[in-house]
Amino acid sequence: MESFSDWIVSGIAIIAGLIALLAAASSWQAPYRLRSIDRIKQRYGMATARALWLLIGVISLTAATCILMGVRPGYARPESENANQQNPGQQRP
Repeated sequence: MESFSDWIVSGIAIIAGLIALLAAASSWQAPYRLRSIDRIKQRYGMATARALWLLIGVISLTAATCILMGVRPGYARPESENANQQNPGQQRP
C-alpha cells in the first residue's frame, strides 16, 4: 500500500516529467536558457538539448511509475515492513 508521501513525490515527478517533455516537444524557449542546458545547446546543438529534455522527462515519469508501484531497493523499506520481516508473528504497535 502506498503512503500519502509516495503520492506526493510521484505527483511532483509526473509534473516535472511532463514539463520536460513539453520543453522537448514544443518551441518553448525558456527551458533552454538554463545554464547547463544552454551550454549543451551551444556545444552540441539544439537537437542534443532537446534529447536531454526528452531523457529527463522519461526518467522522471519512470521514477514516478516506480514510486507508485512501490518498487524500492531492499535498504529503503519502510520501518513497518522491516519490523514485520524481522518478527513475522509480531506486529509493532
